[in-house]
Amino acid sequence: DETDMDDDTLAGYNTEFSPKAKKTDKRKKDMESEFKLTKAQRKRLVITQTADFNDVIDLYCLKKGCQHRRIEWYLASGTMNFIGPDEEYMTTPCGDRCSVCSGQFDKFFIPVWKDAVIAWFDTADVRDTLPVKATVESIMDLLWGKERWINAIFDKGMSTVHKYHVESFFLQLIGSTIILAQLWKGQLQLCWVLCCDSIALGVTRLRYLNDNVWRGVSLHPKTKKRKYKIPNEVVDNEMP
Repeated sequence: DETDMDDDTLAGYNTEFSPKAKKTDKRKKDMESEFKLTKAQRKRLVITQTADFNDVIDLYCLKKGCQHRRIEWYLASGTMNFIGPDEEYMTTPCGDRCSVCSGQFDKFFIPVWKDAVIAWFDTADVRDTLPVKATVESIMDLLWGKERWINAIFDKGMSTVHKYHVESFFLQLIGSTIILAQLWKGQLQLCWVLCCDSIALGVTRLRYLNDNVWRGVSLHPKTKKRKYKIPNEVVDNEMP
């Protein structure tokens, strides 16, 4: 037989099993208010964190020499870029204790055709999308599944290019600062953008047109015979 419960009994059950409301800690709220960052401070924090993130990508995703030696240099100098006459210091292998010296690096970061990448940047598909909210999905959607461009960029058939190869490709573009996550138009929202350099007063140039920024990116040698043609979808290389 079912037993009817009166309102007092039900109230008792509710009290027993429902979590008690937490008391407001006024002191904690005062401290949070006191140490709350201003909008300008939050922007500076995001910029600093993004710069630190880019240093990590530079170290692990660009082939600029032994990663252990680069770490030693970074700890000694505070910069990722080696400056000095002894360039062999960076290229001397540590044996097989880092991905560059062991050869594991080349399994993930497969070479691309530089001119094909530049042609792809100059398509309406890329130009009309960027800037876009900085997520893994948004940047991968620029290329993944676009068979003709994957063929042209990697010079491989779609079936032999894995998703992690495309992810690694984008990590190299980020590490080389060709594409970066930046605060866009004064907002606290990070967006993927094609970076530009100022080359004269009031004149900017897309960074990927600077040969120096491609250092460390896995590229096909110019002597290699090309298998796949570049699709004819180029717009121009002027800023939108």
